[in-house]
Amino acid sequence: MKKKILFTLALVLSLNFLAGEIYSEPGEFTLAQIIDLYKQNNIDLQIQRIEVDNAASRKRIVQTWENPVIHYLQEGINIGDRENPIRGSEIQFFLGKRISLSGDKTLQIKQAKSDMEIASDDYTLTFWDGLFSVKMLYSEIQYLMKRLDILLSTKEKVDRLKNIIVANYEQGEVSAIDLSRIEIVLKDLALENNDVEKLVEQKRRELMTHLDIPQESEPLALSASWGQIILKEIKETIFKTAIENNPHLQRLADTYTSNELQLSLEKRKIIPDIMAAGGYKKEDNFDTYIFSLSIDFPILNQRRGEIEIAKNILIQNKFQQRQVKNELLETLETEYTEYLKSTELIRLFQSRYLPSSDKLENASIAAYTGGEIAILTLVDALETAYRTRIEFIGLILKSNSAVFSIEKITGEELNVEERS
Repeated sequence: MKKKILFTLALVLSLNFLAGEIYSEPGEFTLAQIIDLYKQNNIDLQIQRIEVDNAASRKRIVQTWENPVIHYLQEGINIGDRENPIRGSEIQFFLGKRISLSGDKTLQIKQAKSDMEIASDDYTLTFWDGLFSVKMLYSEIQYLMKRLDILLSTKEKVDRLKNIIVANYEQGEVSAIDLSRIEIVLKDLALENNDVEKLVEQKRRELMTHLDIPQESEPLALSASWGQIILKEIKETIFKTAIENNPHLQRLADTYTSNELQLSLEKRKIIPDIMAAGGYKKEDNFDTYIFSLSIDFPILNQRRGEIEIAKNILIQNKFQQRQVKNELLETLETEYTEYLKSTELIRLFQSRYLPSSDKLENASIAAYTGGEIAILTLVDALETAYRTRIEFIGLILKSNSAVFSIEKITGEELNVEERS
């Protein structure tokens, strides 16, 4: 709990002075720089920081004592006709104060403190939801840029191959079918390239929205460095951290504390408060001193319904904590398994499938040029090599997505390293 509060306060205090935008001119941003932009500029975080400040203000309000009730009255009295009036005067001064016998003021202060912790939890939840989105968008853009590189490389190979086919066609060594087929391959590559470029633009704009960068600004240019993010922590440590630090569980735990305080308040409201008042009254030449005590006895309303509701809310919260814990462990197991599977496949692609696809592509081009295979066999080999490379970078995206999900569940940036 203490760790969570310190984390939130550190973020709030370090970023409160940054009210304006820090983005000026586009450049090549690394993931670390993008995360800094998110922490400083994201609108949802700024709103939640205000909520934390408001909760702190509400706590200070509750800590102040209620002002006493002050009543002052001065009157002049004229009785009778104009010629023979009877004049008099009256002055009243009363001071009253509510006295709590139940000690609910202490509970209200504790509940205000608990509400402040819940506001801090909401900030933490917003932070990790947004951070996950920002990291995913960054990784998706990098994936799409690598995909464009593969498309360009493949197109250059097919262009060179087309030149050979055109020369052979002009010499009558190949048919028009070969030329048409290679042109269709180039058309498909161009269409796919166009679609990927549109996706890149869309993802960049989404990322700019998260960073509160004006849409009329130049699109973000991201660092070309991108690779698989490797977890350096063991599974047991990750799962333990998730149970201790998960933002949803933290919020439910703090909400349970607040609900316990609410139950205590409902029980204590049965004990009536006393209104004590004292005052002075002067009427003509008579002085009167008054002291009174008033108390409301809850004869008909013993707040049984309110107490029963407060108890049920506590029971409901316990069930919610169990449900969320089970769900997060299930999700964590799924994401960790996805990370391990992707990591194993990445190694397999690097050691076997990528070298094999390169050999297949080069051998097929050489075989076609030497007249050993037909155009359809060549096109099939080119598509196989291309799809293998796309599958490989897709595995890196899946692996990184799993790591980002695990960090979101644990509520902590884990010890990782990036392998290009």
